[in-house]
Order: sequence, then C-alpha cells, then structure tokens
Amino acid sequence: MKYLLCLGLLLLCATHQAYPLFDHDRAVVAAHQGDWQQALHLMQQEVTHHPDDAQVLYDAGVAAYKQGHYQQAQAYFNNAAALSSQAYQPLLEQEALFNAGNSYVKLNQLEDAIKSYETLLARDQHHDKARHNLEVVKKMLEQQKQQQKKEEQEKKDKENQDQDEQDDEPKDDQQKDKDDKQQQQNSKNNQQKSGNNKQDKKESGDKKKNDQQGDDERDQRDGQKDKEEQDKQHGQQQQQQQSQKEEKQSQSESQANKDKQDKQQQGATQEHIDAWLAKVLDDQERDDANLNKQLIKAVVGSGMKGQDGQNCW
Repeated sequence: MKYLLCLGLLLLCATHQAYPLFDHDRAVVAAHQGDWQQALHLMQQEVTHHPDDAQVLYDAGVAAYKQGHYQQAQAYFNNAAALSSQAYQPLLEQEALFNAGNSYVKLNQLEDAIKSYETLLARDQHHDKARHNLEVVKKMLEQQKQQQKKEEQEKKDKENQDQDEQDDEPKDDQQKDKDDKQQQQNSKNNQQKSGNNKQDKKESGDKKKNDQQGDDERDQRDGQKDKEEQDKQHGQQQQQQQSQKEEKQSQSESQANKDKQDKQQQGATQEHIDAWLAKVLDDQERDDANLNKQLIKAVVGSGMKGQDGQNCW
C-alpha cells in the first residue's frame, strides 16, 4: 500500500541586519532557480559561520532534503527546532519538527517520525498536516512490523531447513557408502552367479529332461488310471443295466404269476360256483319232478275216486 505524506518545505529568505548573509541570499536565489546542489553548498558554508541561527539551520535542512541527504536534513531540522524553541519562535519550531518527521520517514525511521509529529501536535493540536502524517506513519509502522515478523519467520524457516539439510548430509554420506558397498557386493554376486551359470544351465537341462520324463510317466499313469476308471464305470453301468433288466424280468414274471394265480383262483371260484349252481339246479329239478308227480298223482287220484278203489298208472 502506498501512503501519501503532506510536505511542508518552505525555504526562508530572512536577512539579518547584524551581519550580511550574502551566502544565504545566494542560496535562496539558487533554490528559486532549482539549483539545489548550489543552494546546499552555500547553506553549508553559512551554517559554518552561523551554527546557532535557527533560520540558517532550517534552510540548510530544506536544501539537504531536496538533494536527498535525509540524514543531514533531519539533523538540521532538529537543531533548528531546538534553537527556535529557545528563541520563542513557535512557527519556525513547528515547521522544523514537521520536516524533521518527514526526513525520518524518508530514512524509514518511523518511530522517530512519530515522535516528531507528536511533539508538534503537543505544541499545536490543530496542525492538520502533522495529524495526517502521524496516522499514515502509524499504518506504515504496523505494516513494517508485520513484514519484519514475516521475514523473521521466513528466515527462521530457512535456517531450520538449512540445519535439516546439514543434518541430512552425514546421513546421505552414510547412505552413499552403504550403497557403494551394496553395489560392490552385488557385482561380486553377479560374477559368482555368472560363473555358476553353465553349471546351473546344465543342471537345469537335466532337471528339465527328468521333469519331462517324469511328466510323460505321470501322463501315462494318469491315462492308464483314466482307462481303468472308464472300464470300471462301464462295467458298473453294464452290471446296473443287467440288474435293472433282471429286476424288470422278475417283476414281469411275478406279475404273470400273480395274474395266472388270479385267473386260476377266479377259475376255481367259477367252477365252484358252477358246481353249486348245477347242484342247486339239479335239486330244484328233482324237487320240481317230485312235485309234479305228487300233483299228477293227486289229480289222478281225484279223478279215479269211486272206482275200484285202485289207481291205474
């Protein structure tokens, strides 16, 4: 965030009747012409001759400020403020304090700038420019503290990171040595393995041959076993079919015998019935014959009654 300060640089042009201030006048002319380098040179000479003159010190501070010599400017302004306070020159003291504060801001000495503005406001609480600059500088100081805190934290983090990296360096060296040893051991193992490759290859070939032979024998055994299993299953199927056939034949014969017995039993029963019925019929026929004889005899006897008393048959 960019803050705007109120500036109050005013080059005084007072003359002293007690002594001629030719250099001072020339400095004022140079300043009005924009030649601040010449103005500062002349004012520095003037300060040498009049170090206790508040106006000379103030104008020297203005020339130094314009040239960017802020450390020198704040010194001139602070001395001018002190002398003007002693000489009861309140307006010059206020302007000197105000521009001393502005010089501190340029030097990034914000706490000193705040003191200058607060001293001025204690003298004149209605100095609006000083009040404005005070608020702006307080905000700048707060932002500066936050930035410093952030930078300190980043610095601390970087130091911790650097320390961690330094602590990791011995570990990295140890790991490198370990890796080198492991690589050497691996190389040795590879050489030994390469030397045993032929033997391993031969053994592998023999093993493969034996495995193949074993596989063939196993396949043969499995084939024979499968054949036996199939033959066994076929035999069981035939036996089962034969058993089913015999059982079916037995059932058929049993059913035929039963039917025959039933028929025989039915025939015997029918013969018995027929014999009984024939006997009944014979008995009936005999009874009927006897009855007929009796009836005929009775009829004849009735018709022949009164004759010789004898029946003629």
